[in-house]
Amino acid sequence: VQTCALPISGETATGGQVSDSDPSTVVIEEEPGIDIRKEAEGPDSRTFVSGSDVVFTITVENTGNVALQNVTVSDPLAPLCSNAIGMLAVGASVAYECTVLNVTQGFENVATVTGETATGGQVSDSDPSTVVIVEEPGIDIRKEAEGADRRTFRSEEHTSELQSQFRISYAVF
Repeated sequence: VQTCALPISGETATGGQVSDSDPSTVVIEEEPGIDIRKEAEGPDSRTFVSGSDVVFTITVENTGNVALQNVTVSDPLAPLCSNAIGMLAVGASVAYECTVLNVTQGFENVATVTGETATGGQVSDSDPSTVVIVEEPGIDIRKEAEGADRRTFRSEEHTSELQSQFRISYAVF
């Protein structure tokens, strides 16, 4: 709330003094706002191979018309992404990265930011992010003969016996 009174004074043509004052009050409504983006605005989904370290980028912005205090980010499924930001001026933003190590199962989690105004107003926003885990494709081929893996034959008469003794096994992982 701003009140301003501008007094004015002057002199008449006959030398008399005149003055007036008209106070005016301007009320600026407090419209606090805050926004959080985890990796991308709105729902997003990313795919990783099992065992990967998953890096998130979190951005918090004060979108209102008043400064915010006690700004904090909570992220229950990615605790290293939780952060105490503190003060956040009008229009200011903070961005940071955090990592969830050795992710072996997919999950959807939600980062939430909260803050308050100097007059006690509360603001909050949330943004989800989904991690999809896939198994790394692979193939393993092993070739082995009965007994030792290496055999030496010195004559042509053992060729048919050699061909019948080899067994090839395939295992896909």
